[in-house]
Amino acid sequence: MHNPLLLTLEDAVCSRGGAVLRFDFRGVGCSTGWHSGGRDEVLDVAAAVGTVFDRARGARLGLGGWSFGGGVSFAWVRAHTRPRYPVDLRWFGVAPVLEFGSESPTGAPSAGVRDEVPRMAIVGSADPLVSTETLRSLLGPRAELVVLDGCDHFFAGACGVEAADHVAEFVTADVHP
Repeated sequence: MHNPLLLTLEDAVCSRGGAVLRFDFRGVGCSTGWHSGGRDEVLDVAAAVGTVFDRARGARLGLGGWSFGGGVSFAWVRAHTRPRYPVDLRWFGVAPVLEFGSESPTGAPSAGVRDEVPRMAIVGSADPLVSTETLRSLLGPRAELVVLDGCDHFFAGACGVEAADHVAEFVTADVHP
């Protein structure tokens, strides 16, 4: 939650008039409970979405994250073909890890992708953990995929700033007429 990349993402979104809720998954940091490797963390995302909805009805919800957080938030989007929240939902992932092994929360490739939910993933060309081919397969053909040349999985320095600019633009586009 306190990773420099996540703080850079937060600053970029807030500088464009958005708001950000950051949280630790169960069993991480000061959170109670036990980490399940992705299976139960989808419930943490659901709780965060509920909190945001209760406080900002009618607002656009840019849901996403980096690495594991990007994968778990995508699993939540997939599981909710019709979210109970009437919001303008957009999903983003920065180097999202969408496959977690045998208990993958994202399910089979392309299963349940809702084209009405705009999706954007950002990956570095030097990322050893996330392949662009896997992202294209799992996110569906209408998703935007941004590949940042020379960036790795951690998006240090200028790579993080560039990724944050893409996320902030995607999340806040057309919010303020």
